[in-house]
Amino acid sequence: MLDNTNKLPLYVQLVNTLLEQIQNDMSPNDKLPTEKEICEEYSVSRTTVRLTMNELENRGYIYRIQGKGSFVSSIKKNTINSFFDLDFRAHYEGMNSEELTSELIFFKKEAAQLSLRQKMGLQQEHNIIKIQVLRKLLDIPVALETIILKNQYFNFINEAKLKEEGVDKLINTIDIPLKIVEEKYKARRLNPDEIDLLQSKDEAALVVTKSLYNTNNELIIISERKILTSKLSYQNFIQKEN
Repeated sequence: MLDNTNKLPLYVQLVNTLLEQIQNDMSPNDKLPTEKEICEEYSVSRTTVRLTMNELENRGYIYRIQGKGSFVSSIKKNTINSFFDLDFRAHYEGMNSEELTSELIFFKKEAAQLSLRQKMGLQQEHNIIKIQVLRKLLDIPVALETIILKNQYFNFINEAKLKEEGVDKLINTIDIPLKIVEEKYKARRLNPDEIDLLQSKDEAALVVTKSLYNTNNELIIISERKILTSKLSYQNFIQKEN
């Protein structure tokens, strides 16, 4: 039961309550109770529960699979740290992360160029997975993301799974401990193909390049996001451990 006399909104209280359970009592990919079960257990409305689940998903603690339920994220760390989070929605400052949607532009497995093979420590016969996703806010294109994955860790991913589950949820289900993240930022003008996909004028985009390394110091994920900051405010956040 939540405290109705507490000045904190009910959904904030519920976020804190569920977050404590996730961090202390649950493991990666554990299934959370249904919205109905949470409503009944804490005597709150379905609206309060949906706000709570949106917030937990937006902060990267859970992922949701349509028709199956909500699950504890495995790639997210115990601290709130969006730098380690590949879910694009974790960088959206709005309350309702479902306002952001994704459209798969392409998925392919291919041989990496020499410079990328050296950077990712790939043997010549090893492939990479390359994914491009168009990000939309209320159906308006706001960002174009290209993701490169080291195939030996992500070889179960295929185009059908991406279309069914979405790239953010699919990558969030993978239990790979991450050690280091590097982010680089620059502004550059879009090329004609990017302008067409983003339905943009000839404007500069914020380019965020994120490189993620596992505990063996292997570079396993590269993400390049071209963001129209005139249409989307992009954020990072980190909470210091007590």
